Amino acid sequence: MKNLKVIIIASLFFITIQSHAQELSVRLLGSVHGISELDQTYMSPGLSIEGKMGKKFTVGIDATHTIKQPIKMLTVNPNVKFYFNESFQGFFIGVGMATFRFKNEVVNELDDNFSQGDGSFTPGVGVEAMIGINTVLQDDISIGFKVGAGQLMSPDDSLLFNGNVSIGFMF
Repeated sequence: MKNLKVIIIASLFFITIQSHAQELSVRLLGSVHGISELDQTYMSPGLSIEGKMGKKFTVGIDATHTIKQPIKMLTVNPNVKFYFNESFQGFFIGVGMATFRFKNEVVNELDDNFSQGDGSFTPGVGVEAMIGINTVLQDDISIGFKVGAGQLMSPDDSLLFNGNVSIGFMF
C-alpha cells in the first residue's frame, strides 16, 4: 500500500513537472472531510497541485492534514478532472482515489473497525467522484470550489465526503 502511494505521487509529480507555462496550478486548500462511520466532520488546511493533460483534462493531487483535533487525519487524493470549458476554467467533474491515515486521540469514540486501540495510525483507501468550479483571474490567480463523495474500501465500507475552497497560482 505504501509503495502504491509513492508510485502514484511520483508519477503525478513527473507528469506535471513536464508542463509548460500556464499549465500547472498550485493551490492552498481549506477542506472539510467526513466519514459516515465516524459520524463527525474534520476541517483541515492543505495543498493541491494540478497539471494540464490536454485541452479539457487535468491530473492532480490534493493533500490535507487536520490540526488540533482529537482525530489526526492525513489525506492524499490523486485525481483526474474533466473541464467542460477548458483546463482550469469553469465547471468540472472528476474521479479520484481517497487515501488517508488517521489516529484517534480519544480511542473509545471510534467503531472497532477504525480503532487499533494502541494509538497507531490506521490507513484507509476508497474512491470518490467530484464536481466543482474553477476560475483564473488576471492570468495567474486561480480560485476554486469542489465537493466530492465516495466509498471506502478499507478499513470499513463507510461513505466519505469532502469539500474545499482553494486559491493558488498558475505557472
